[in-house]
Amino acid sequence: FSVKFTVTDSRGKSDPTPAAIQVTVNNPVVPGLQEQTSSLQLLRQDSLTEPVIRFKDTLPRFAAVQVPIPDTVEDDAVVRSLYYFGKYRNLYRMYDPEEQLYLRRIKTDSSGGKHVFFRQKKGGTTVFGAEVVIHFEGEKVTGTSGSYLPDIPWFAPPVIDVKQAQGIAVQTAPGINTKVIGESLLMYFNGGLLGLQDRTTRLAWRIVINGRRNSDDAQTLWTTLIDAHSGQLLFRVDEMRTGD
Repeated sequence: FSVKFTVTDSRGKSDPTPAAIQVTVNNPVVPGLQEQTSSLQLLRQDSLTEPVIRFKDTLPRFAAVQVPIPDTVEDDAVVRSLYYFGKYRNLYRMYDPEEQLYLRRIKTDSSGGKHVFFRQKKGGTTVFGAEVVIHFEGEKVTGTSGSYLPDIPWFAPPVIDVKQAQGIAVQTAPGINTKVIGESLLMYFNGGLLGLQDRTTRLAWRIVINGRRNSDDAQTLWTTLIDAHSGQLLFRVDEMRTGD
């Protein structure tokens, strides 16, 4: 759909300077319950064993299956993963896996099984804490697991710029000699992906802070999420795992 913003003056009349801004927002349609049920039936037909699926918040957080991938699909773990998620996208409530997922890493275990780890994105923006994993044994998909967002709302551009967000992250860090390291990135943040009670999706700056902890003076890193519209501290984790 299209959203039109018209700038008005104090008298409520349209202001030709600047001109009205036209913004086109393409919000995809997330598959609903009926489509999800039909996709589950398809998976049951294709799996060599009865699928075992655990749902949480309408998403299959864990699935044990035995689904052969056709020989016509390129022998590439990523291509085959996206084929699987594309075929059963309604079950997983994905509108376009090739658009929503990007490769994080591939792990091969001692028995030759492959485990393909994806992260989630919308456009060029990553969803913090979201992950989808698919498991292969030979030519078969044996399972999937993960936590991700089926629907991400549209957000206006950030009100808090990166420098302001970095300043907030540094000022609120529980340490001394604090400074920003690495690249600060815009991400989508939803505390539900991390087991937090607040499940509101927000646009946030992810900022990494280096410094010394107040509690024991040890050097550490804090990964910090600052709301890109309000400047609120949404989340912070001490990467050393022993403080904060």
